[in-house]
Amino acid sequence: MKKQLYLSALAMLLAGSVQAQVTPEKVYQGQGEIIRLSNGDYKYQTTQLATNQVNVYNLNHSVYKQLTVPSLGTAYEFRGVQYVSDALFDVNANNVEYIAHYGSTNVNGGLGKSVVYSETGSQLAVLDSSNYYVSIYNTPAGAKMLSTIRTYSNSYTLTREYTRVYSLAGRLALRAATPQLEDASGAYPNPAQALVNLPYSLQAGQTGSLKVYDMGGRLVGAYQIDSHINRLEMGTRDLRAGVYTYTVETAAGVTAGKRFVIQ
Repeated sequence: MKKQLYLSALAMLLAGSVQAQVTPEKVYQGQGEIIRLSNGDYKYQTTQLATNQVNVYNLNHSVYKQLTVPSLGTAYEFRGVQYVSDALFDVNANNVEYIAHYGSTNVNGGLGKSVVYSETGSQLAVLDSSNYYVSIYNTPAGAKMLSTIRTYSNSYTLTREYTRVYSLAGRLALRAATPQLEDASGAYPNPAQALVNLPYSLQAGQTGSLKVYDMGGRLVGAYQIDSHINRLEMGTRDLRAGVYTYTVETAAGVTAGKRFVIQ
């Protein structure tokens, strides 16, 4: 009888293991994400800030593209990339393009610079005075790129805010995995020192959770939010200098991560 009970328990355990199996597959250096090309193919993308390297891999983990992000000299440091794509910034699907973001190395702070590069290293566009990260949307009038610039006084009071709009040649290839809300507006001030404001948008009566992650993907803060206010003011003195991401999770989905820098 005991033997029968043991075999039954073992069978249930094995069945549960098969149903809940999580199999390690590959380890990549740097920050990783999944991108989608214009032909529908999915790729792994990794970014290594220390070496200015962006690598793109096929789903079988073979190399698709290896890109070296150009340096802009000692006045700027490489902070990351967005929108690695093949037919968004031009119509040549044989090449890969991307936006590289640079932060000012001025000890008193300063606005950053963003550059749209081809995989050949040529510059397709330069976004001077950018606040690190931009947003791209597909619209009935074509793909539009928005770069919002905020300037601050020495006391970190917002003195000016404006947005540049750019038309793009192609369209953004959307991922169809998890439903996403519209991107939250960018954090400010960016870079931040003592305090940072994390804007978000919820529908009336909606609640959610705002989560902050470091570049290693570790959760460093989680806050309950609702529609009565449209931003979270977070102290940063206990966080190390570096790049962080925040998302907003609700019953409707998860926003695309918006990044900000703590000095």
